[in-house]
Amino acid sequence: MSYVITDSQNYTDIANAIRGKNGSTDTYTPAQMATAITNIPSSTVPTVSSDNYSYIFYDGTNWPLKDCYDFTTKSIIFVQSMFENFQLIDVDTIDMSSWNFRTDSPVYCNEMFKACWKQVNKGNISVHCPYKIILPTLQKVYTTSMFHGAVLHKDLDFSKLGVIDATNMFYGANSTADGTDSVLDSDTTMRHLILSNLNISNIEQISGMFWNYGHSFTDGKSLKIKFDVDLSNITNKSFQNVFRSAKKVTTIWFGNDNNTWTNTTGTYLFNGCTSLKHLVIRGTNVLNVTNANSFTNSGISTGTCTIYVPDSLVEDYKAANYWSTYASQIKPISEYVEEDD
Repeated sequence: MSYVITDSQNYTDIANAIRGKNGSTDTYTPAQMATAITNIPSSTVPTVSSDNYSYIFYDGTNWPLKDCYDFTTKSIIFVQSMFENFQLIDVDTIDMSSWNFRTDSPVYCNEMFKACWKQVNKGNISVHCPYKIILPTLQKVYTTSMFHGAVLHKDLDFSKLGVIDATNMFYGANSTADGTDSVLDSDTTMRHLILSNLNISNIEQISGMFWNYGHSFTDGKSLKIKFDVDLSNITNKSFQNVFRSAKKVTTIWFGNDNNTWTNTTGTYLFNGCTSLKHLVIRGTNVLNVTNANSFTNSGISTGTCTIYVPDSLVEDYKAANYWSTYASQIKPISEYVEEDD
């Protein structure tokens, strides 16, 4: 083998060209460059068009080939686990706003962003950061475990989702999948989960929707879930575990003024909400629960949570099964003052 002398700038230029093609931030030795060039997708790779893109970016797999997929002309139906375990450091935004999804049938987004976050060094600590996800308009979508264990960006807009099944939709979100603590980037991570504009006109299930949701921020301010929508059409046996073990959440809104509560199986509803200080329940009648476990091991059972209900229903709540145990904590909504943070 013959050897030649070359300027190191040549290698820098080649490495920069490789990174410009594959979108990475990797560094390369001269011996690695040939393989890296071979792995660059060719411009002649055919565009892949399908109605099923499940798992294609699982664990970051195929992300360098993302431009080879056609998301704009084919009616997409299946994107289950599409970005599950997606934790690539050099990606900031996942933009699906121009993707073409089916409108005449449901779209399956189950576990689509499960455990989707990146871990970066910020200052002297390692923090979990969210990707900026730009969602498309989905008229009918199954969101079962869609954001399970994901870190949510503060600008994430849920108003484009027409949800059919929200079972475990935010299980362990802004936390780890099992609900244990993690260090979140407070500059980009969603603090308050506001779902006032979520389209649930066709929703069937919300079991475990916020189970293990949420992590407290280092400034100690409150963490809220505002699910103040009309849940009148929810089918029976679908309120189990809705807020279970959301141990960092301090304030919950549930239902709106037009809500007629028809569900009778609210077991483990607020169980484990140990930091809960304010529970605001709206509706035209009393939210029925069928077991004391809906309140145990929570701010309600320890007496640190005030329960706010419609003024006209205060006495009904104080007399209702299981609510009556906490009659001294039940107050009219007119007395509620929202925390300013």
